[in-house]
Amino acid sequence: MASVKNICDRVAWFEHGELKEIGEPRDVIESYTGAVTVDRHTDEATDVVRWGTGEALIERVELLDADDRPVERVPTGAPAAMRFHYRTEQPVERPVVCVSIDTIQGVQVTGPTMRDSDFVPDKIDGEGYIDMRWDRLHLLPGTYDLSVSLRDYTLMHIYDFRPYIMRFDVDRGIIREQTGVVSLDPTWDHHQP
Repeated sequence: MASVKNICDRVAWFEHGELKEIGEPRDVIESYTGAVTVDRHTDEATDVVRWGTGEALIERVELLDADDRPVERVPTGAPAAMRFHYRTEQPVERPVVCVSIDTIQGVQVTGPTMRDSDFVPDKIDGEGYIDMRWDRLHLLPGTYDLSVSLRDYTLMHIYDFRPYIMRFDVDRGIIREQTGVVSLDPTWDHHQP
């Protein structure tokens, strides 16, 4: 799906030879993915479609600055975090938070998961939050969209998927690069014989 979103200008969704939808990749992919999942509903607070089986829900997401204060923008190169507030009706074993950060043009910049980082709690139960932290945020200045899902350890069972739950800005900071979307944080050397 990420390749379709990044490569295509328009997308057509066919089901058993019948045209279901045609349009912008992001919109058609969201419609398709929502249609093939177990439970789909509209979040009343945001009017955004979300889906999943509902045993665990992502209630809200916060962008945090270096002092863990909620903010809407952070400087590139600074410490930052995303806080994912969850709620469960029953214990959920080995849950995995999966994140997608995209440019506003729909290009996926990164897609980290807790499982990739070898951090998976034994279980979650009730209310709480999970933080994803950066010592230095390497996103270059710009506006980004965040999508998040809460899944089982296999990543196949989706408890809750919140597409485009938050838009946030990255401002100029200690990293001086100006083009692209991420900094590789290079160092430079010069040698002359």
